[in-house]
Amino acid sequence: MSDDDSRLLQLLESQHEFPGEYGFKVICRNQPGTPEGILAALRAETGLTMTSEGEDMRSSRAGKYVSFRVVLQARAAADVLAVYSRLRAYSSVIQYF
Repeated sequence: MSDDDSRLLQLLESQHEFPGEYGFKVICRNQPGTPEGILAALRAETGLTMTSEGEDMRSSRAGKYVSFRVVLQARAAADVLAVYSRLRAYSSVIQYF
């Protein structure tokens, strides 16, 4: 584990209680099936339970992008880092926080 990962884990553990819910906001390209594909991949690749997945999906004013919120049940801070790592891997994801 890198020093950066260690610092991120410590920060997450100091700011959040685990196990518990953790929310992500995702902005991606508005292409058919893209948000649904990202959600399905996150479910399959992380094995985490999602308590909210995309119910608040909204398109940008011009319709090029869509944003949605994902709330999952994280067992530990490492689960959160795993989701961030997966989101980084999707070329259709523009931003996440």
